[in-house]
Amino acid sequence: SNTAIGRKALYTYEGGSGEGENTAVGALSSFNLTTGEYNVSMGKGSYVNATTGDNNVAIGHTAMGVGVVTGNANIGIGNVALYDLTSGANNIGVGQSALENLTTGNLNTVVGQGAMATATDVSNCVIIGTYAGDAINNTGADGTVAIGRDSLTALTSGTGNTAVGYQSGGSITTGGYSTFIGHNTGLVHTTGGY
Repeated sequence: SNTAIGRKALYTYEGGSGEGENTAVGALSSFNLTTGEYNVSMGKGSYVNATTGDNNVAIGHTAMGVGVVTGNANIGIGNVALYDLTSGANNIGVGQSALENLTTGNLNTVVGQGAMATATDVSNCVIIGTYAGDAINNTGADGTVAIGRDSLTALTSGTGNTAVGYQSGGSITTGGYSTFIGHNTGLVHTTGGY
């Protein structure tokens, strides 16, 4: 069975016998969900355009709110977290605007306000810190690790970078395979390499 609380929550759900177990709380929460199962959405407009996704959690005003979510096992907590998500799977975005523009990327763990907010199709990243990795925007940055506020904040497409510390690697844009550890390390380093 399903649980819906709020104006038009789970409004279009069509699941058959034995399907469902969805929980939607808030106006328009899970509004377009038709056959998805085991989803939790809380907050006005959360998970509003999802159609068939399973095992997703969207908590916050418009979390997973605009993309037609068909991906499974995603967690978006915070205002507009995973806002544009479509077929991406196994992503965790915690914080306002965390993974906001991600559509098809997979297996990302992102915590922090605005962290990795512009990425659309990036996978296998670990980003922790306010605005960390916020310019990453293509698959060329797959596998990035950024821990610390503003770490790798200018990176757009460099592969295999690791930065740990406040503003570490903050100037690198497209370089790859660089490691920065410590407060403000690599601030003048713009391109990476082996």
